Amino acid sequence: MPPITERGGVKFDEGMPEKFVELEKLSTQLNSGFGQDQLKSLRDVKEAMAVQALSLGGNYIANFTYGQKTGGVLQQLWSVDNMLWYGDGTVGKLDD
Repeated sequence: MPPITERGGVKFDEGMPEKFVELEKLSTQLNSGFGQDQLKSLRDVKEAMAVQALSLGGNYIANFTYGQKTGGVLQQLWSVDNMLWYGDGTVGKLDD
């Protein structure tokens, strides 16, 4: 079982805990267009997602997945790099 981690006041879980109250699906990409996004990390993804989750009233992201992928054609033309980090999950509430 993968560990549950925390970043920015939000817990991240690759599973779906019992008593989880789902609020909304969330998908995030670190895609500055001009920066070197491949130099960013999972920490940056979690920090961005935590801000979004808190703004939605959540404190937990379940079914969390993440990785790097190649950007689209426009990003390849305009960006210094064409790799970007992404994160997906379900924002919700889970009381301790």
